[in-house]
Amino acid sequence: MNSKLPAHTLLSLLLGCILSICQSQTDKNASSAGSAAAATATTFSAVVISTGDGDTLRVQTAESVSPTTVRIGCVDAPETSQAGGDWSAGQLAQLLPVGTQIEITPLDTDRYGRTVAEIWKNGQSVNLELVRAGAALVYPDYVEQGHDPAALMSAEANARAQQLGLWSLPPQE
Repeated sequence: MNSKLPAHTLLSLLLGCILSICQSQTDKNASSAGSAAAATATTFSAVVISTGDGDTLRVQTAESVSPTTVRIGCVDAPETSQAGGDWSAGQLAQLLPVGTQIEITPLDTDRYGRTVAEIWKNGQSVNLELVRAGAALVYPDYVEQGHDPAALMSAEANARAQQLGLWSLPPQE
């Protein structure tokens, strides 16, 4: 039995593989373009409908039927089950009570599909305010995504030096 395939069959298989690779790359590029579009999107208005832990909130925009979950960018706050988590969540809720009008500048979309963004209230950076109060820490891997990484780093150094908020807690092991 001859195991060789006719040339036209081999050519068809080869072209099929090439097309498959090209489609895969096109899908990958489209996905990257989606993240790039999120990172370069313009600021939009929203209303706070709830806050979660110290770095997550849900908002409603005029353009969307369903709420949007927003992860506050460039910072990190403890989960509510972690030391300081309830306090940090309370600080965010106090800063952004339900019904507060805010501006959102998208930076990215995270692996959970949340919009990662800078949040603005009355022209002031909520991200920066949380760090100043010691309610959130600078997220070193992502701080450069924000509009003013130096201000965030300086605010964190100041909060640490003054032992504000999370910086007043004993070190965790």
